[in-house]
Amino acid sequence: MPALSRLSAALLGFCAIVSAAHASILFSSDGSATPSFNTGTGYGSYASANSTAAMFQAASSGVLTDLVVANDSVGNGSFPEVLELRQDNAGVPGVVIDTFTVTLANSAGLVTAASSTHPSLVAGQTYWLEDTIPPMALVAWRLSNPAVPGTVLASRSNDGPWQSTCPDCDGTLPAFALIGATAEVPEPMTMELSLSALVALLITQRRRRASVSE
Repeated sequence: MPALSRLSAALLGFCAIVSAAHASILFSSDGSATPSFNTGTGYGSYASANSTAAMFQAASSGVLTDLVVANDSVGNGSFPEVLELRQDNAGVPGVVIDTFTVTLANSAGLVTAASSTHPSLVAGQTYWLEDTIPPMALVAWRLSNPAVPGTVLASRSNDGPWQSTCPDCDGTLPAFALIGATAEVPEPMTMELSLSALVALLITQRRRRASVSE
């Protein structure tokens, strides 16, 4: 292989190492990509409210790719439903940064939806996931299992004013997970070897050019 081709291959390999990414759980109510849920009590329409929002803190930083949520129609058929990811605004849901459309299952189960805007979430930062129930529909957002305590609010519209919701839920977070792509940092030895190989090829290429010009 010509030196220039080897140099190009080395550069491509080095870039691949630096830019490699892997799937990561940015948040999960039970720490897994398929969160467990309670098939009994769940959040739904309460006190004329049709939006339920759950506060959470991102466990990892990364670019959001998918939502996994325990939502179903309680035996009332299959239909689409919209969920929104929002920034925090002084303890209540703020600006929408992503939107998901899920097709609800007829019975209790997990449904998955792809991110529409792929926002970057930051570990430790507070966000809200809001579930807006379609008009005249019956929906259950199942509780996390084991129960994870948290802040859950409701609104008659999807923009507030916000109020407490579901006394029977005891402040338990609903079940959901956010999956993302996290940049993979190369191990020091891998990075050192890659850089050494790249430098060696550059030196070889320079020496060959010098020999040709003599």
